[in-house]
Amino acid sequence: MKLVYLTPKKVTLVTSDLTSTEQLLLWSLRTWVLGYIRKAPVQDDISRAYSHYKVPEASTLLAHFMYALSFGAKRTIDISCPLKGGLSPDELTLLNIFSNFQAGNMSLACCMLNDFCDEKYIMQARYHALEFTHLTGSQGNMTFSLHRLDNCTPCAVPATDQMFYRKFTKPSYAI
Repeated sequence: MKLVYLTPKKVTLVTSDLTSTEQLLLWSLRTWVLGYIRKAPVQDDISRAYSHYKVPEASTLLAHFMYALSFGAKRTIDISCPLKGGLSPDELTLLNIFSNFQAGNMSLACCMLNDFCDEKYIMQARYHALEFTHLTGSQGNMTFSLHRLDNCTPCAVPATDQMFYRKFTKPSYAI
């Protein structure tokens, strides 16, 4: 049976609802995208932020994940400005991907990742996400929570082959 992840349409969570480690991860994702778009060096800033948890090398794993995701993106991924207080549905999905990898829910994490990433890059993205969550969890004592949504349909449902080839267009930062 194949699973397909249905991206939520609306998210009511705000950054203050997240733990400090989840806020760091969200800030890192947003900052990486902003640096990528502006061609600005942000890796040192992200590395310094992870140094607080004694895992500066986590920033490199996260950068490799984001490169794989950006090169393999099937659709536009909605990543907001680092200063925005709310979360986009795609940002919530990315946080949940890392949470599921850390919790050992590989099938669900890969299903969610498949919504974003083409088959050519999914193994690289998966590898770097797994290494990131392993490193941050084992050496940095960082944990990521699974965020469930109120009043929504299940996040993974049985799918047909044609559901895997849907195209999306949505104005946002494109990575």
